[in-house]
Amino acid sequence: MSGFAVDTRELRGAAGSVRAEVAELVGSPALRYRADPTRLGHEGLGAALAGFDDAARVGIAALASDASELARRLEETAAAYADADVEAARRSDEHG
Repeated sequence: MSGFAVDTRELRGAAGSVRAEVAELVGSPALRYRADPTRLGHEGLGAALAGFDDAARVGIAALASDASELARRLEETAAAYADADVEAARRSDEHG
C-alpha cells in the first residue's frame, strides 16, 4: 500500500460549502432588487448604474456557474476515490 489516502467526506464537505456559497451569492438582495436608474435624477449616473448592474449580474452568473462546476467535480472526485477504495478492499479480500 502506498499510504496515500483521500478523505472523501472532506471533498464532499468542500462541495457542499461551495454550493452554499453560490446559493448565498445568487440569492443576495443586491441581485434580487435592481435600482431604478430613472429615479437617480441624473441621466448619466442612471446609465452608469444600469451598466454596472448588468455587468455585475453577468459576472456573478459566470462565477456561480464555475463554482457549481467545481462542486460537481469535487463530488465526482470523492465518488471516484470511494469506488477505488471499495475495489482495493475487494481485491485485498480476494488475495487474502
